[in-house]
Amino acid sequence: MQATCHFELGAAERARKMFAQAAAIDPPLVDGLAAYAGTLARLGDRLALYALGRRLLAGDAGRAEGWVAMARFLLLSGRVSEALAVAWKAQAASPRLPDAFLAEGEAQMAAGAPADAVAALERAHAIAPSAQTYAALVAALVAAGRVKDAFVYAREAAEKMPRCAPTLAMVGSVLAHSPDAAERAERLLTAALDIDRRSAEAVDALAALYVASGRLPDALALVEAHLPEIQTDQMYTRFADVLTLSNDLPRAAVNYAHALHLNPENPRARAGFDRVDRLMHPSEEADDDEEEEGEGDPSS
Repeated sequence: MQATCHFELGAAERARKMFAQAAAIDPPLVDGLAAYAGTLARLGDRLALYALGRRLLAGDAGRAEGWVAMARFLLLSGRVSEALAVAWKAQAASPRLPDAFLAEGEAQMAAGAPADAVAALERAHAIAPSAQTYAALVAALVAAGRVKDAFVYAREAAEKMPRCAPTLAMVGSVLAHSPDAAERAERLLTAALDIDRRSAEAVDALAALYVASGRLPDALALVEAHLPEIQTDQMYTRFADVLTLSNDLPRAAVNYAHALHLNPENPRARAGFDRVDRLMHPSEEADDDEEEEGEGDPSS
């Protein structure tokens, strides 16, 4: 229960340690380990996810928690269609397990289907509302273009958890999509960071807000200040994105590479690295084009 509370509050590393303690004390433990899979997924630990899924399924192949862990492992591995199939298998095994629908929602988002993600996440939220269902549902609604609906859920979460950094960040990130609410969004995101300097959601949303308003130096300073405390592939990717916009291409390439080292399946980091590489070596691309043209010319 303590581990689940830490997970809901965004303290993934602390949640991981407590879940591991609980499993060590009681090896047959299964209840609650779907949330453990969510913790490992947030930390990007594919090997631990795979090991957890294998252990749970070896104990009981009919328990949905094992399939949830495997779905999250497949999603982190970039195998989105397989992750979806396994998430549906988890739902069939336990139609009342919210994590099974959370896993589907995350897979649908990765598949570029936010409307389908919303449907799955609404099921999860209806079964058991939590900080995780609120956050995932708000992100999916924004991606689906339903910003007003996203704000309703974000405000509801903030009312239930008024001093919780993730919920303040959630409201701020939704408000950031409205130019008229930019100042209010900045205040909320700054307040979230005052509560928890390690709130990756708040840093990312505030950096995006600064970029949108043309404040690139502020965005750079913000991400660089928090990067030592939040060393995730998403944060390195955000830093590299801002460096690219600032035309600091060598540093951008280094940070995209670091993001890919942490998560080789990060599509935004891969696309960013390739873009920066083309910008830094335009002559090589031109030479490649000339070689291709020469190979197709019978007179050459």
